[in-house]
Amino acid sequence: MKVKQRKFLIGDLEMLEKSQVFLNAFIKEKAIFVEKFPNLADPFADEFQVAIDFADSLPSSYEINTLISVAVEKLRKKMALAQKDLQILYSYVNIGWESVAKMNEFGKNKYLKARENYSKMIDLLELAFNTAQESANKTVLLSVGYSQIQIDELNTLANELDAMLLELNEMKSNRFVLTEERITAMNNVWIFMKRLNKASKVVFVDNPAMLKLFLLYPTSHSKAKILKKTAEEVFETA
Repeated sequence: MKVKQRKFLIGDLEMLEKSQVFLNAFIKEKAIFVEKFPNLADPFADEFQVAIDFADSLPSSYEINTLISVAVEKLRKKMALAQKDLQILYSYVNIGWESVAKMNEFGKNKYLKARENYSKMIDLLELAFNTAQESANKTVLLSVGYSQIQIDELNTLANELDAMLLELNEMKSNRFVLTEERITAMNNVWIFMKRLNKASKVVFVDNPAMLKLFLLYPTSHSKAKILKKTAEEVFETA
């Protein structure tokens, strides 16, 4: 899936910081700007600020990926707990029946494939819980020391894993949408900046200091140097 491209060649944070400098300077010199360019009169400044604030409020790709990483880590920890609880269950089943067939009734033969697969682990936990809940099975399990709390924990783990997996998949699905929204918002801010950059060349034609302030790129950065930056530094794409 192709990601929308940024219209600027600097990092998002640098661009947003520069945009606020542009806006603050514009507000200070608004009368001079508007005299030459009436289309920069109100509500231009307010609209520019709204665009900056909105773009700044959207999570960066780094923040989105960090949230996904945290969700994955939580899911892995829950998986480790599920693995441990199932192993404990199978130990009690072995004590209660000493039967391979009975162990497989509780899903022991499915464990190896399920231990690293979230969906299969959820199914296995549900199978183990439902089997343990059967009256005859429960009687034996309770008699050898496996408690109702442990039986219920199997169901709780299945539900928690299911909810966490759903949340993670939604986060991954929304990542592209959020990245597109951020890039669109950033490009919108850049449009405001370009308008002021172009206007400044007329308004401050005899004022080098102000012309420099409204430069889109620092004079020390050639386009070639900027393009050498890594994709992460410049574009922060997912």
